[in-house]
Amino acid sequence: MSRVIRKKINVAFLALQVVALVLFIIYPVNATSLDSSNYRVVDYDLNFGGARSTSTEYTMTGDIELFITAVSSTLEEEGGGGEEPGGGGEPTIPPDTTPPVISGVSAINITITGATIIWSTNEASDSLTDYGVTIAYGLSVSSSTLVTSHSLNLINLLPQTTYHFRVKSKDASSNEAVSADYTFTTLTEPDTTPPIISNIRVENITGTSATVLWDTNESSTSRVDYGETISYGKTITSSTLVKSHQMQLSNLTPDTLYHFRVASTDSSNNTALSSDRTFRTLDTIPPVISNIQVINVTDNSATITWVTNEATTSRIFYRRQGTTTYSILVDDNLLVSHNNTLNNLIANVVYEFYIVAQDASGNTAQSTVRTFRTLPDTVPPANIQNFTATPDDSLNVLTWRNPTNPDYAGVYIVALTETYPRNIREGRIVYVGPGVSFTDTELINGTTYYYSGFAYDTSLNYASGAITKGTPFSLEEEIPVEEEEEIPEVEIPSINLGAVSFFVAQRTIQIYSDSNDTIETLVGTTLSVSVDQLNVPAEVELITLRLSNSNYLLKLRNDGTAYDADILLPGIPGTYQGEITFVFANGQQIVLFGVSIKEKGMIFETTNQGVAPLAGVNVTLYELQNNSWIIWPGSNYFQSNPMVTLSDGSYGFLVPNGTYYLKMSKDGYRDNITARFNVTKNYVNQSLELLIKPKKLEDVVTPGAPLTENVIAVTRNIAEKTDYTRKIVQEEIIQFAQNPAVEKANSGLAAPTLVSVAVINAATAIPFLNLWTYLQYLLTQPLLFFKRRKRKGWGIVYNAFTKLPIDLAIIRLIETKTKRILRTIVTDRQGRYVLFSPKGIFKMTSTKSGFKFPSVYLKGKKEDEAFIDLYYGEQFNVKQVGQAITYNFPMDPVDEKVSVRKFILKRAFKGLQFGLSLSGIVLTTVSFIISPNVKIGLFLILHIALFALFLRLARPAKFKKWGIVRDAETGKPIRNAIVRLFEPEYNKLLGTQITDGKGRYAFLVGRNIYYLTFEKAGYKNLKTKNVDTRTKARSGIITEKVKMEKDKNLGSKNKRKTKK
Repeated sequence: MSRVIRKKINVAFLALQVVALVLFIIYPVNATSLDSSNYRVVDYDLNFGGARSTSTEYTMTGDIELFITAVSSTLEEEGGGGEEPGGGGEPTIPPDTTPPVISGVSAINITITGATIIWSTNEASDSLTDYGVTIAYGLSVSSSTLVTSHSLNLINLLPQTTYHFRVKSKDASSNEAVSADYTFTTLTEPDTTPPIISNIRVENITGTSATVLWDTNESSTSRVDYGETISYGKTITSSTLVKSHQMQLSNLTPDTLYHFRVASTDSSNNTALSSDRTFRTLDTIPPVISNIQVINVTDNSATITWVTNEATTSRIFYRRQGTTTYSILVDDNLLVSHNNTLNNLIANVVYEFYIVAQDASGNTAQSTVRTFRTLPDTVPPANIQNFTATPDDSLNVLTWRNPTNPDYAGVYIVALTETYPRNIREGRIVYVGPGVSFTDTELINGTTYYYSGFAYDTSLNYASGAITKGTPFSLEEEIPVEEEEEIPEVEIPSINLGAVSFFVAQRTIQIYSDSNDTIETLVGTTLSVSVDQLNVPAEVELITLRLSNSNYLLKLRNDGTAYDADILLPGIPGTYQGEITFVFANGQQIVLFGVSIKEKGMIFETTNQGVAPLAGVNVTLYELQNNSWIIWPGSNYFQSNPMVTLSDGSYGFLVPNGTYYLKMSKDGYRDNITARFNVTKNYVNQSLELLIKPKKLEDVVTPGAPLTENVIAVTRNIAEKTDYTRKIVQEEIIQFAQNPAVEKANSGLAAPTLVSVAVINAATAIPFLNLWTYLQYLLTQPLLFFKRRKRKGWGIVYNAFTKLPIDLAIIRLIETKTKRILRTIVTDRQGRYVLFSPKGIFKMTSTKSGFKFPSVYLKGKKEDEAFIDLYYGEQFNVKQVGQAITYNFPMDPVDEKVSVRKFILKRAFKGLQFGLSLSGIVLTTVSFIISPNVKIGLFLILHIALFALFLRLARPAKFKKWGIVRDAETGKPIRNAIVRLFEPEYNKLLGTQITDGKGRYAFLVGRNIYYLTFEKAGYKNLKTKNVDTRTKARSGIITEKVKMEKDKNLGSKNKRKTKK
């Protein structure tokens, strides 16, 4: 091709380049839009107003003046070299060393497991992203496509995780740009789990409001649907997101059952809904009392009935009209129909009352005050007592003591000058009223005035009358001496005590005199005396009764069938002489009788200070009727049952003879139920003990108190519970032993037979008598407290020779007259006992295997070293009920000669028995481990109990100090030496022992003089000097250390025997 044509072509291409450049400046494009395989830039000018420069960048933009020389590579290849315009050779192209510029880096389209990373570069370059959960990255994604707008997708990411990333771009010239570190966090997985609702509860319930509470495992809203049915109907909400929810319901209806459910919605709009629950609002509406009626009114009782509109307890407050103090009848049963009887009312009296009803919610209602009048009764009160007339100048001063009948109203006193008025209509009225004294004035000196005082009750029943007389005198005159009226000796009818009847409990129970013409009853009792008209001769004019310096008239009944008098017995126990005088026109006859007044029973507890009476104890008496036990109907006999003890712990029942038992109860104490017993004297007055219940373990531990204090408190509590259990067992055994059937069977057994019987236990070899007496001791002996004084609060049974106490000795109290055993008790380990006696004349015996009573050794002595008040079986008189008997019993040991061989075999056999007992526990324990069941467990407990008894009763005591027998030459202990203890005055053998493998022995002794002998084959017999233990330093134990010499003549003796 010619040079001109080539030049034209070049100009044409240049023109095209200029057009393209202009377009490029206006609309920048990637240099790759030009076909670089055909064209290349060989020269350009960038006119920035300065020097000319060169560049290899493909993208060109900006306000510049550009001059480009474009050459077709194809043409050059076709036409060979060429020259630039204007001549010269082809220019050199500079290299590209500038990396791309990265901008606009960000993470978009972030999801749970993915994200898109975008950025831009100023030139076409590839794309690469490093990413990971740390700055170390570890993962990458890339694209080799050269672009200026970069976008890479990251996949398989972890939810809710922060990722680090950076981007890289490398241009066509391999210039690489790296961005800084960036982060983004993937989204959380969508929450589709509703909250978990728990611990739903309703608190602070009142009559009109309640608080509903619940918990959720995540923060959520609160909603309560509630209403009187399962449809609810009411809703209360809170949009606050909380985990502990509390919603207050208000404007509720009292005593209404409400249904409710709770709901909670979390931030992801997941809702949890509980099941239906219920609660009841409190009953704040008081009950309504209606239809109050008083029915079945008698002279001493009335029944009050009413109804309430809901179940309530009841309280009846009642009092005699005109008084100030209310009595209260309590009924804690929740009832709608109420029926309560008021007892022990006074006859013919107006009572006022009101009712208080309380429902289960504590709402109370009170009725208005109502009244009723009891019916009149027909039983007169007891007579006044100690009715006396003290004369003075023209007057008599009358004094008396009023009876204690609840319905007593006053006394009506009348007087005559000839004889005693027999009723209120005879004679002059002297005084009427409730007083206790009156002065009868304007009397004639020297005239005898006969007074009769008739006690009357609210029903105007009059007592038979108490009588007295007085003769006024002038102060200037001598006091007249009444001359006894001579009674002519004429024959009068014969009357004996058989004509007289005695009653108690308002004449509902008749009591009978014994062979000594004596009746028995309780202190404070009203005694009714009646003489049947058929037993009284027609000519009797007057019948009087005298008892305890008081005189009474016997009044003829309105129907004429009998003469009666009611008198209040003295308030002091004892035997009183009474006389009934039958007055005839021509004489009188006196019938004598006795009244033995007994103390009431006492309910008590035992404390460290001794016996203390218990007030407020409910004592209930049960009676056996038709082979069934019923609560004895005390109201039929004008008594309360149950009866509540007073401050002195006293109680007493007057009952028909029969079979009964008692139950005592008081808060904080264990109920005491006696064995059945027979009543033969028409009264019940047993004195009984109640056991206070130990506190619970949690009640004795004080939070925040020092550990030592709580440990001491717990230890004491455990000790109290142990003693409490022991007393319970003791109580049950005593009640069993005191059962009449048991006593009857026991009375037929002779004491020597019981003592001589011994059954050897195969496992423990415990003599039956020791076992029995030990159990008697455990279950009948009260706790004895040791005090260092000569005269102690207990008696001691001891060995007269060794002065040592004798445990498990049986002490019996025997009534001298009847030979009946009244009390039996067993000594403890220190030989101690204490016995409380009734009144009377008694003697005592002491029984113990291996000992004799009474002591011959000390006979006639009243004191023995540390012991005083020695007892030898003589009778003694007890003048006060409950007096403690604390004599000291010396007993002589019975001689028992046992050969050495037998003694050694006996000791070996004891050792074998000990091994068998111990092995029984081991084998039973192994058996229990192999087959743990109740049966084998009980066997194990039985083995342990028997082993404990073996240690207590069959094993000798262990000593802390020992005497030692040694060889005089070698100093080595001598084994199996026979050591005997003697009392020198009678040379009485007191004990025998065999030294053990260490040559040891010991004897427990008391204060006395003793000596020891020692025997051992091959050694000379040895006898010690007297050992005096009466000093404090030597008392208690003998532990002489001795040395025995070998018998050197023993060999020659044996030779002489051989020769013979």
